Amino acid sequence: MSLTKLSIERRLGLNSYDTDKESHIKVNKESCTERDAKILLRICPANCFTLTSNEVVFSRLGCLECGACRAAVSSGAIDWAFPKGGFGVRYRYG
Repeated sequence: MSLTKLSIERRLGLNSYDTDKESHIKVNKESCTERDAKILLRICPANCFTLTSNEVVFSRLGCLECGACRAAVSSGAIDWAFPKGGFGVRYRYG
């Protein structure tokens, strides 16, 4: 029996997402500095943050809920909360 190592893309493809209509992360446009914006655009492993019309926008679709954005930016730059019960990412092993 041969075991093959799965790429990160294949591993992420095993996850299941139940997304809520409301996002569990909100970018505070008043508190999010240019430095914070640059960090958010680079740090998210799922690329959930994008730059639109010179402001950072978060998309909850595909969010891994890892908290990297929460840990990397200044206090108050984003409002981060766990998704409501029954929503969010469900990890599966494969």
